[in-house]
Amino acid sequence: MNDEMLLVVGVILFVILFIAILKTVKCMPLFRESPVVTALVITALCIVALHEVLVAPLSQKHTDGKKHDFLFILIPYAALAISILGILLFMFLHKILHIGCLKNVHIRAFIQKLWHNLFSVENSFMRKSHDSDKITKEKQLP
Repeated sequence: MNDEMLLVVGVILFVILFIAILKTVKCMPLFRESPVVTALVITALCIVALHEVLVAPLSQKHTDGKKHDFLFILIPYAALAISILGILLFMFLHKILHIGCLKNVHIRAFIQKLWHNLFSVENSFMRKSHDSDKITKEKQLP
């Protein structure tokens, strides 16, 4: 990946994560005196963790035999960043599907049907198990 492209993506991710983390940190009574500093440190750790976990193993510089002894500290921050970005993506998709930002009715209906099929409570496995429960209950009735 280009270094310029990596920098642009890193800055965009930093801003997105910083806003989400700052909003969260402001709600915590422990960090009310310096929420910006705390959010900056957590966001910086998240960005470094994402780079070390996702990008660095793919680069040739990483394969020189260097060992990172502090990688185990960064893994929770990478998980935090991925979780925040996933939740924000989920909220964005939820808003698009339920407010009606999509003007084309056919595309919106297709996406809603796909969304329902992917995230419905009862999938085909659940339906089969409920059907077999009904059959066994009917057999037990005198």
